[in-house]
Amino acid sequence: KTQIVRSSIELLSVHIIKNTPLRNHEKIAVICPNGEYHELGARIVSEVIRKEGYNAFFLGNSLPNKDIVNLVESCDLKAIVFSISNFFTMHSINPVIDEINKIKPNLKIILGGKAINKNPSQIHGQNCEMCTTFDQLKEVLEAMK
Repeated sequence: KTQIVRSSIELLSVHIIKNTPLRNHEKIAVICPNGEYHELGARIVSEVIRKEGYNAFFLGNSLPNKDIVNLVESCDLKAIVFSISNFFTMHSINPVIDEINKIKPNLKIILGGKAINKNPSQIHGQNCEMCTTFDQLKEVLEAMK
């Protein structure tokens, strides 16, 4: 079932890229942090962001913290999005948020996923936005313009 959904998302991605012009070239990275292997939600979120006219990059699941920090240091990102569905992955997000806040304190950090939605008080850091719905995500993206 998961592979069918994954294939559908990949086909949808091609359609969205072809039919949605970039309104700006601002980059938003969509990431599943270290230990998070449930990437389908993040893949869908990256397509929603692309549909909103941003240059969205889905960078995969279980990205190590040092790679996330290197990405933030080396790329001119408008925002970074974290998707966390697994409750056991929650411990890995605050250290990377702290590192991001040290490097780029104004970088918008958008968080979503089942574990985030059920435990928003567990997230610490500045410039963080919790999104539990696509409408909330669209509002945050609109406010960033």
